[in-house]
Amino acid sequence: MGYYTDLGPGSGPILRRDRYGAIGVMQARDDHSPIGMALSVGWGEGGVALRKLTIHVAELTRRWVVDSESRPARA
Repeated sequence: MGYYTDLGPGSGPILRRDRYGAIGVMQARDDHSPIGMALSVGWGEGGVALRKLTIHVAELTRRWVVDSESRPARA
């Protein structure tokens, strides 16, 4: 399952320098119904911002990289 947002740079992942706070998470690219949020928890290689996702009140255990589609960060 993918998670989406309509916030962020034109291309590529959100970086540490972009300084986004909480980001809303949507069900799908064409369905902007909010299902959760992504909070900053640090950064990874190349300054890529790492986020903690909370979806429908459940906190996901992995860290995520957010661009137009969120994906699990590499361990």
